[in-house]
Amino acid sequence: MVSKVVSFCYQVFSLPLLMAFLGVEKYAIFAIFLTSIGWVFWLSNSLSPAVTRITARNGITQIAHRVYLAAKKVTFFIAVVAVVGGAVLTLVQLNHQVMSHFNLHDVLLLLLLSLLVMYYSVADSVRQGVGQQHINNLYFSGANAITIVSIFVIAKMNWHESSKLPLAIVVTYLPLFIIKVINTFQVNTKFKVKPLTHTYNPKKALLKLLFGVGSANLFIQLSVLTNKSVVSFFVIDASLVEMAKLDIAFRYFTIAGTFFATIQAPLWPLLTNAYKQKEYNWIRMWQLVLTIGFGVISLVLFAVTYLYGEQLFLLWSQAAVVITQQEIMLMSGYFLTIALNQAHIILLMGKSDFAFIAKSLLIEAGVLILLIFSQQFEQSLLGVIQALIVARIISSLPMLSWKVWYQQRGAALES
Repeated sequence: MVSKVVSFCYQVFSLPLLMAFLGVEKYAIFAIFLTSIGWVFWLSNSLSPAVTRITARNGITQIAHRVYLAAKKVTFFIAVVAVVGGAVLTLVQLNHQVMSHFNLHDVLLLLLLSLLVMYYSVADSVRQGVGQQHINNLYFSGANAITIVSIFVIAKMNWHESSKLPLAIVVTYLPLFIIKVINTFQVNTKFKVKPLTHTYNPKKALLKLLFGVGSANLFIQLSVLTNKSVVSFFVIDASLVEMAKLDIAFRYFTIAGTFFATIQAPLWPLLTNAYKQKEYNWIRMWQLVLTIGFGVISLVLFAVTYLYGEQLFLLWSQAAVVITQQEIMLMSGYFLTIALNQAHIILLMGKSDFAFIAKSLLIEAGVLILLIFSQQFEQSLLGVIQALIVARIISSLPMLSWKVWYQQRGAALES
């Protein structure tokens, strides 16, 4: 719970501090940097559930020990490829308006720090597998707290304009890197792993196991990352101000969705056990609670943003950008679809139906790409939210709803 509170505070307080420090245009560049770097983490993050699951089943046995070492080597390989590819793609895709605000050193600095963070993140999965997620949460909370304080400190000092973007990158990633190095050192010491001297060549079977277990998570992350990347590059090609507004919208979705993530963590294993015990009445009760509860929360949020949204977003962005009432209403409408999807996803996770979740979200990402390239939507926050809503309503939302209904119907017949 403490980690979620700290993460919540980070999302809330880092925005106005960074906006005041960087200004709107540099903040937009910073936001597109973070979106682009998500592709660097994508393949590596897919290994996390595999390492966690294998470690949880076997403890630090020989196979889990080998998985840990193999995952680190695979992560390092992915990181090197991603750094080179990421630098090239970033420079190719960004237009002249964007390019005028940064240089190659900023890109390389971000890629280097993300590489190091990625390589030292495997230990987090090992800790989670042996029931020490609370230690991961403690470390992550510490990194977020240090970052918030660092942003506050540098924002109060006078810096040359050319130094601001790299400074923002450093204070965002350096604390996380340091914390992960400490965590990795402790895990390596506890489980007697020597990553710098121990040699182990991952075999094909082991790599297949790693990517096989994490494949559904891989595609779920791909869909989310695709959605955000497509709309971000679509908007930034037209306006840096609209890109800054879009990032504010995504932060708003993250903050408002914190409650859903808080519910998901403890409820997931309970639902899994209920399916095993065939307690279908209990599951149906939770289906009703989640669907109605998440819907009501979304409607309450809709009412609050309708009454006070413009003032709140103006205050949050330090009056750097103006988000209109129409944009806020559409954002609230999209959040309702997020809430309904999340209720269905939690129920399907209890059934371990990750493949269908991934399939639904990938179809949504494909639909969104088609909508964006149809050129029927404005290159603005308003146009993007409209495209996101349409893509979800005609793809993942009905698919996930049908799957949950079909499973409950089958359970009713079985009982």
